[in-house]
Amino acid sequence: SFTNLTGNLLAGPLVDRFGKKVFITVPILVSGTLFIAHALASNSTSLLILRALNGFSLAFLIPAALALLSSYAKNSQQQGKNMAINGILGTIASIIAPLIGGLLGTAIGYANTYYIIGISLILIGFYTVKTIIEKENIISVDAQAKPLSFIQVIQNPLLKVVFLTGFALMYI
Repeated sequence: SFTNLTGNLLAGPLVDRFGKKVFITVPILVSGTLFIAHALASNSTSLLILRALNGFSLAFLIPAALALLSSYAKNSQQQGKNMAINGILGTIASIIAPLIGGLLGTAIGYANTYYIIGISLILIGFYTVKTIIEKENIISVDAQAKPLSFIQVIQNPLLKVVFLTGFALMYI
């Protein structure tokens, strides 16, 4: 969770600068490779390191995917609807995925389950390379406004509650 949260903080500005598609496809491919490596891990330290790396790589996926999903909307109402559907699907996936993973683990073994998940993610990564259409949002920017630095964003008193909530959820 800590590596995921750290990656999220780094991902936002990078997604804005380099585009959404690369930060969707690359983390999926990296995660697939890391899942295959999970099957080959021989001790708990290796698994912990792989899990941390996987969390960090997937941290770049979520902000990019949400930005892409938001860019597909025509107005703020549709953006809200897209985010709500994303939340519902994410909740359903968080309930069903452990069940499917557990069933696969007992049926074909844990190593083979990691192989299947890893190969599936790699195939999905290649699929996203060909199918994602990146739309650019039209943003009007005040020419007089200076962009905020990373430190200024972190020091914003209105965001302290958001940061504390994120850390609380991470450690719960």
